[in-house]
Amino acid sequence: MKSITYLAHTDDLDGLLSHAVMRRTHLLGGPRVENVEITYANIVDVVRNLRVEEGRLIIGDTGYNATLNALEPEFRKLKEKEISVEWFDHHDWSHSDRSLERFIELTLNPRKCTTELVQERFLPRDEYAITLSQLAHQSDFGEKNPDVILLENAVQANYKRMQIIREIASGNLRTKTLREAVAKYKEKEGPAKERMIKNAELIRINGIKMVISIADKLFYMKAGADYLLSEFPEADLAATVFETGEIIFKKQSDTKLDLPRLGRIFNGGGREHGSGGIVLLPSISGESRQRVYGFVAEKIEKEYF
Repeated sequence: MKSITYLAHTDDLDGLLSHAVMRRTHLLGGPRVENVEITYANIVDVVRNLRVEEGRLIIGDTGYNATLNALEPEFRKLKEKEISVEWFDHHDWSHSDRSLERFIELTLNPRKCTTELVQERFLPRDEYAITLSQLAHQSDFGEKNPDVILLENAVQANYKRMQIIREIASGNLRTKTLREAVAKYKEKEGPAKERMIKNAELIRINGIKMVISIADKLFYMKAGADYLLSEFPEADLAATVFETGEIIFKKQSDTKLDLPRLGRIFNGGGREHGSGGIVLLPSISGESRQRVYGFVAEKIEKEYF
């Protein structure tokens, strides 16, 4: 039975639960699974440094941008070693030049989250895995309920995520570690929100109102941008920038903006529900807010409009 190396981020509930589903395949008698955390920014470096000598490499929930074409030589080497590369995604690949697709088996469905895609492939009849995929879908497509919010808070705390993955994979959605993560999130939530609002500025770009703020990693992915839109309902677009250089975009439901294209401008990508990329400044923490915000606004004005 060929082993699996599974790469996906753990920065939102879909990414984390996709890891749990893949790990669960081993616990239920499937192949050995090595879970590897990645980010949207470091996937190329991670793949280059992997030592996969047999089995299958599976990548989930990263989307496509042109920088990923740098993986072509790595995938070519894996193919020569008869190691298959499979990619499960729900992001926009329409702008791909198809060079990567020669080396990977791509499963793409924008109407489903990545956890659903891997669950349907690897654990199609496992009721617990189906529950995990439903929770991930609700989170990714904005269908909030108390269970989803609790799990999202645990993810946002960035606390022992791999341990939480192992515990969830074993069949426990109410683990001690998860409760600890939620407690840590609640402890930091109020002050972090206050800082984000204090740092926020409303900028007009070609008729579009964008609220932008430097945010705590506690509000990574769409959580921070969602909060900004709730606090600035007059804004059409929200952008959260993190000290790592990453930027996340979210728009009001009635705003006609192409979020995947906006993400690609910043060497990223995404979906209509949210997108992101990288702000290429030497040090976000060392730059003034005005310079960071001005850089983002100018880039959008020049390259989007």
